[in-house]
Amino acid sequence: MSRNSSVAPGPVVTLAAQLTELLSLDGGSEELSAAMNRALHEHFSKNTQLGAGLEKVIKAAAQRGIPTAVLTGLPEEIAQTIFAAAGLECREIQLFVFSDEEKSFPRADAWLKAVKNLGKTPRFCIAFGSSHAACKSALSVGMRAVAVPDAYTGHHDFSGADRVLDGWDDVNAVELLNDLIPPLR
Repeated sequence: MSRNSSVAPGPVVTLAAQLTELLSLDGGSEELSAAMNRALHEHFSKNTQLGAGLEKVIKAAAQRGIPTAVLTGLPEEIAQTIFAAAGLECREIQLFVFSDEEKSFPRADAWLKAVKNLGKTPRFCIAFGSSHAACKSALSVGMRAVAVPDAYTGHHDFSGADRVLDGWDDVNAVELLNDLIPPLR
């Protein structure tokens, strides 16, 4: 893994979410969970930057006046650390954190709550997700879904997604947004 971690759905963020879920299943591992959260906080506070492709999508959305939000099931402190270290809190990007008690994150109600807080209707929103569950729940509420599988989710079935990207590197953000949410004429 490189020294700088990408905020784009990727192995470290996915692994962190999976570890948090696994630790919460044990019930007696609060100390271990707290130690892991401290280590993740320390790591991300020093090593987080946006991937170039994700940066292009955020800029293209801002130019179009499309509100942008981050939806995460990571613990609040870690999510805030990543959000700040990536420079997202300085932009008009909202962060929605859903508790780790919610099973099978992200559920459809998480997407609906975020969409409502953005003041939009689901059909004019795009969800970028690295897992089948994220894309499926976004599609179930009427959102557009773009799958960006990572090393842990590349085997998932992303049928139904509006797009499946091989990665963020070659994203033509303007074209992608125009295809999924055509500009008003």
